[in-house]
Amino acid sequence: MVCIRPATLDDLWSMQHCNLMCLPENYQMKYYLYHSLSWPQMLYVAESGGKIVGYVLVRPVAPHDPVEPSAFPSRDTAQHGRSTSRDTARYGHLT
Repeated sequence: MVCIRPATLDDLWSMQHCNLMCLPENYQMKYYLYHSLSWPQMLYVAESGGKIVGYVLVRPVAPHDPVEPSAFPSRDTAQHGRSTSRDTARYGHLT
């Protein structure tokens, strides 16, 4: 059974391993550490049998973010987030 839970600093190596095994674009550990220190409430992992089999990293996006200036109408005051990295392992792939 897969359990989705908030990520901890202890999960970062497993998250990176999941990324290295499953995705063509790979991130250095500082990428995961930056996210975990900046937005710890926005990191989640999928755990099965005591192993991390997936993760998602999200960061907040301000309504007037210069990276995405046209993403939000000027009257929009809702908070938004952007998934910066997510991955799930194929069954048995991370053994």
